[in-house]
Amino acid sequence: MYFLYKISIRIYYFLIRLIAPIHPRAEEWVKGRNDQQKESFQKIPADQSVIWFHASSLGEFEQALPIIKEWKTKKPDDFILLTFYSPSGYKQIKNYSGIDRVMYLPRDITNEVRIFLDQFNPDRLLLIKYDIWPVLLKELANRKIPFYLVSAVFRPNQLFFKWYGHWYLSILKRFTGIFVQDQASAQLLKKNGVNQVMITGDTRIDRVADLASENYTIEGIDSFVGDNRIIRAGSSWQKEENFLNRFFSENKLPDVKLILAPHDVSSKHLTTIQKQFGSSLIFYSQLLTNPATGLNKKVLLIDRIGLLSKLYRYGQIAVIGGAFGAGLHNILEPAVFGIPIIFGPRFQKYIEAVELVRCKAGFSVKSYEEFQSILRLLLEDKNTLFNAGKGCRLYVDNSKGATSLIIRRLLEKT
Repeated sequence: MYFLYKISIRIYYFLIRLIAPIHPRAEEWVKGRNDQQKESFQKIPADQSVIWFHASSLGEFEQALPIIKEWKTKKPDDFILLTFYSPSGYKQIKNYSGIDRVMYLPRDITNEVRIFLDQFNPDRLLLIKYDIWPVLLKELANRKIPFYLVSAVFRPNQLFFKWYGHWYLSILKRFTGIFVQDQASAQLLKKNGVNQVMITGDTRIDRVADLASENYTIEGIDSFVGDNRIIRAGSSWQKEENFLNRFFSENKLPDVKLILAPHDVSSKHLTTIQKQFGSSLIFYSQLLTNPATGLNKKVLLIDRIGLLSKLYRYGQIAVIGGAFGAGLHNILEPAVFGIPIIFGPRFQKYIEAVELVRCKAGFSVKSYEEFQSILRLLLEDKNTLFNAGKGCRLYVDNSKGATSLIIRRLLEKT
């Protein structure tokens, strides 16, 4: 099976190169790794421990960051190496302070993995959530370098637990330790012979708690908000945007405004949203130029990245995108501010969403009729709004601490 994997991964990389000229993201992926191979890097002192974190993309980076910060506090002389699989993650974080070096993950090919390990000789590797690379892990095991999986979630329908997935399950058994988010994941692993498991929770919760504690304002937002109640739409897709447009068209609520931060911030999609909402909408870039223009607008369209997590403090209700499609986006960011959350029907893979729905702090909807009903209830019933917000805050408060548990266990192994 390992031999077949090595063949298939080479075919996969070949296909990426093949489509790169016509596919911008593939082109970035290829160019980034080619450029990296040409770079010469300063050698790390032999007496300095290298702690390697790998995040597939930005979401996984948010889970890694609390551990990185805490590790750097406890072991300030260690060298922090961070790798990304995706260009989007690498481009945004490559100059992040507090991380000694940010790079692309080498391709999962033996000679490239060996060159990378020879260069950095990591003390250990922490893989965030799911990004598992068999060639890399085999080489780490051969060199007796510990490797861990962090903030993982496992479900019975995953490949590891299929009758044809025994080889993938055997890879899990090679991990030095697996830190999982919930008891169900731990039980499933142990049932299948993976015993080096510890239930720690989700480090993202520590991350959003840190963000919520920061004291900051966002230029221009206060002038738009005024004394109005705010619905915050985060990482919205077309379905949520259609629902919100219809809701504001059908319900005349003079003291309610919308701050909309779409998942897709391409100029084409922003223009589509502008046409939907018409003259009631203003772009954030326009608001910065002339804050007074936002006073009589109902919708603020965020046309830049990097503000999403900071904007939730301005909201009373959050609408989070993704759960009508491939998967729900981050609902912990609004939850930490005690904001009730509305999202689509595909949320079962996300522990926090399941728990918030169970305690009536999160609301899953399948149709516009359900969406309108829940949104009106939260706007009109102060008790429902208060209790749902309280449920969000309690969930976050009761779920913090994953970072400390993981750091403690890692230091025990030092």
